[in-house]
Amino acid sequence: MCSNCKFWQHGICFLIKSAEKAPADHICDVCAKPGHPSLEPTDPHLYGMSQVAVQATCLWRRSLSACSEFKRIVAPQLGRRLGVESTVAQGLINRLEKEGFLKGPSKGKKLGKTVDLEKLKNEGIPRYLKTPESLSKNADNSLTANKNESYNQPSNSKSAASAQNDLEDKDLIGTLTDKTNKINIQSTRRRTRSSPASSVEFLGLPAAVDSRGKRGKKR
Repeated sequence: MCSNCKFWQHGICFLIKSAEKAPADHICDVCAKPGHPSLEPTDPHLYGMSQVAVQATCLWRRSLSACSEFKRIVAPQLGRRLGVESTVAQGLINRLEKEGFLKGPSKGKKLGKTVDLEKLKNEGIPRYLKTPESLSKNADNSLTANKNESYNQPSNSKSAASAQNDLEDKDLIGTLTDKTNKINIQSTRRRTRSSPASSVEFLGLPAAVDSRGKRGKKR
């Protein structure tokens, strides 16, 4: 639950994979104000994204987490697990298969896709569900001094590897956003900082729903 707005969200949407990794005060992307001591975002990568980009990114993260629970999976099953329509789930399955985390059945489509748990664990989770630096620091109270020192470092100290990961994340977000624009996400409505009417029409989302600027209980 966000400490500021008191709305509940899925922990995995903010890369919180366990209770031990949860920050003492979780701040969602809507309430976040970087630089404000009590409103630092739990996941800085979500802050500043468009509504659809956040939805797509969170669905992708939840999909990866959900797949780790199954050996085989079909769209209706994933849809029930995530609480989304089958068309949305099928789009996510297509993406998972393209990434190599799912494999098609050798016989019959009814059997669903086989989850490559080894690849998901060794490649998918480390790449897409990497614990943010802010959560890593909060999880280890013994490194408080190092945390403060790191917080004061200039932004240009970011490593080349980190910069490359940021570029890959932007590419992924662009791909997911494009896919999300083409499908109807009715179960992931949320409050946003701003919801201009022109962007609603461009995204193909119901203007009446978006213009209220309301946020669901869960993402």
